[in-house]
Amino acid sequence: AFCHSDGGYHLMGCILSAASCNILSISNDNNYLLRMKEYTFLDFEYVSNQCDSEKEVACILFTSGSTLKPKAVQLTHFNVINTAYESALAYNLSEKDSICMALPLFHCFGIVFCILSAMITGAVIHITKSTRTAEILQVIDSYKCTIFHSVPTLMLAIINNRSFSEYATEQIRTSV
Repeated sequence: AFCHSDGGYHLMGCILSAASCNILSISNDNNYLLRMKEYTFLDFEYVSNQCDSEKEVACILFTSGSTLKPKAVQLTHFNVINTAYESALAYNLSEKDSICMALPLFHCFGIVFCILSAMITGAVIHITKSTRTAEILQVIDSYKCTIFHSVPTLMLAIINNRSFSEYATEQIRTSV
């Protein structure tokens, strides 16, 4: 079951349903918890049978336009799934991991590296609803998060929070 009225979370539910994943989504205070009950992730063989995974476009991202105008970048099914799989391997993700994610879901890093990598391994994801440092520290502490994903500016703000030492953060083994 995946039930949120928010359009972004509804879209994620549709994507996960298409991937034959069974998701339990619980709204808890200001956070969303995604927990894999049973999962069968889209593997390369399955995707290959459904489409030309190396050529068929899965999504189109737009660059920030730092050199001039924003450019459309096409990502294939193979590219998205391969990146998620390799990310999970590189960071030794497992079902024992609890991930605090303070990133937008419309960004490639949030969807591919965080969400899909966790789906492959069965890790728990805590998506923060806010970028307030105290709330993020509360999530990390309460759920004993082993991984924290965010942007450098927010990480610095968290470390510089006056109450930082009051929260349990020693269990974090990696952060990107």
